[in-house]
Amino acid sequence: MLSDIISFLSNATTLLVLLGYTAALWAALIIWTFFDIKKRTDNILYQVASAVLVLTAGLLGFAIYLILRPSGTKEETAIRMFEEKILEISSQVNVCPKCNEVINERSLFCPNCAVSLKDECSSCQKQLNFSWNACPYCGTKKVKPKEEEVKEILLPEVMLQTASVEEKPALPKINFFSQLSSTIKKQIVERKAQYAKLFENEATVRKTTQKSKRRAKRKPS
Repeated sequence: MLSDIISFLSNATTLLVLLGYTAALWAALIIWTFFDIKKRTDNILYQVASAVLVLTAGLLGFAIYLILRPSGTKEETAIRMFEEKILEISSQVNVCPKCNEVINERSLFCPNCAVSLKDECSSCQKQLNFSWNACPYCGTKKVKPKEEEVKEILLPEVMLQTASVEEKPALPKINFFSQLSSTIKKQIVERKAQYAKLFENEATVRKTTQKSKRRAKRKPS
């Protein structure tokens, strides 16, 4: 049995087939590595070094490449950065806790559902943001009303007496990201209008200055 295996492996045709398979596998690993590193980085040095590593070390070099290669592709990195940018922008935008309407930081009530956006500190009587858990001026913790008390305040007496089943919470009418984009567009339009007014005022001042100079020249000495 062993002699048959040795004679089979010593056959020239078998050796050529094994060498051809090994060479094809090696070339496939090199090509795959080169295209994979191109998807992950634009650095030519990294691309060439990865291909040379697999070319010289074979399967061991390919295993080392899989360990040391960048964790994400360029597209995945761009998507991650875009998501982080969206989260950063959304953290800077104030949203109504009831209807998700984009609101101004100085607003006292929501312009859409009229819910109160400011609370009063029980200790120093200063206005607090609805999202704060404590007063930043005196350190007093904000006492949140119980759910039953909120229901008694919000719902009329007739509904409290007749309602037997709680209604499902209504979905927000306006999508958050659409509100965010509309707010950004509104700010851009307002800035353009401000710049236009500045340019218009500057042009008016220039015209007035030129007219005054002309009148001064026309006056007899």
